[in-house]
Amino acid sequence: MKGALAPVPQLELQPSVDIKVYTDPSYVPVVLGTSLEGTRSAQHFLGLLKMIIHPDDFHLKSLKEGHIVSTEGTIGPGDYVIAGPSNDYNAKQAFSFRKELEMVQGTVSPDKRHKRSSVDKAEGAHSQRDYPTDISGFKSRLMARDRGCVVCLALNLGVKAKYLFEVDSARFIGAHIFPLEFYALWDKKGYSGIVVDPYSIPGAFESSTSFLMTDTRRMNSIDNGLLLCLEHHSDFDNCLFSIHPDTHIITSFHSRTGSLEGVEVSQPWTNTMDKTQFPPPHKTLLYDHFRASVGRWMMAASEEYEEEDSLDDQ
Repeated sequence: MKGALAPVPQLELQPSVDIKVYTDPSYVPVVLGTSLEGTRSAQHFLGLLKMIIHPDDFHLKSLKEGHIVSTEGTIGPGDYVIAGPSNDYNAKQAFSFRKELEMVQGTVSPDKRHKRSSVDKAEGAHSQRDYPTDISGFKSRLMARDRGCVVCLALNLGVKAKYLFEVDSARFIGAHIFPLEFYALWDKKGYSGIVVDPYSIPGAFESSTSFLMTDTRRMNSIDNGLLLCLEHHSDFDNCLFSIHPDTHIITSFHSRTGSLEGVEVSQPWTNTMDKTQFPPPHKTLLYDHFRASVGRWMMAASEEYEEEDSLDDQ
């Protein structure tokens, strides 16, 4: 008889958060952020905080030394205090897809809160697996507009970045900027009225392999999409990086995507396709993803920070 198997050793995981920001000298933490190993500019870090903390007329002060943090250098790991004229700072306005959805569905019973109707399940169900020749499909239209992974193209990765062959279908994904699972929040914001992709109008085009006929919300509009490779799709979905809605420059929110910091994505906006039929990503939807990324990785908290619980939540 063989002996018992040895227990699997516990992984010693590195914490992903090494900056703490406090709102007042009582040192009750409200915001956390990743330092990207000291490479993020202090001015940029301050700008990200001001997206989720109001009023925004504040500066950062080092908790240990007590001096004001210069915006000229980089922000390093450590503890900081928000200092300014207001006594009413709060970080409860941080945008989070999940928190916003809970607010929208707050009156729904817990056992049904995350369930969708059959129509909801149908909408976009095959959006990432459209056959390459189905021009009315979500992914196919992104292929026509973006020509490859928009992030890899921005990194000048050559052939690896481009969608060249039918077999490439498994290597690229039609990524939704505003995730399909948060359809209730999409409805609340009335976003079906801001997209302009003519192919996403229900019934406008026949398609045997996509669900455009049932996509009454128009979440499969390419205004709400980017063509990404598998790696960048996973990182984008998990808010490890986001694309600024105005500058189209990437901000990284995790050391795993630190190499993307400052890279400008241009393909969806500079392609030669007809913008009325193949519109670029919508600024409003990019803004929501950007704020959701800030809200996730520079989290608001109403009680004292406990690292292990916080990391589990992430």
